Amino acid sequence: TDGQLSKSRRTIKETRLVWGTRWDNPLQMALDMDPPPQVIYFMTDGAAKGSDKWAKEIGARAKSMGIKINCVAMMQPKAHDDMDDLAKRTGGHFTIVMKGGQRKKVR
Repeated sequence: TDGQLSKSRRTIKETRLVWGTRWDNPLQMALDMDPPPQVIYFMTDGAAKGSDKWAKEIGARAKSMGIKINCVAMMQPKAHDDMDDLAKRTGGHFTIVMKGGQRKKVR
């Protein structure tokens, strides 16, 4: 909707730039959509400090809303445990895309 687009633009403009990977904010933004999505496809190229906590919190919230989160780690095996946990908690899939484009389906 126009209202949701306006809210999303405002949130993006007002969100402070952080260096490094933070994947909690965009996932929370997706969960806040109205109407909420049925499935989220989440791709990242980085492991992040705090991602174990985010996987638990966001996974619980998404599960309570009936939302599956499918995770794809782009050449980042360090993100494996937390992304796998997030996918597992929501009934989603987890794949790692390796250098050269090979895919390794984990869940």
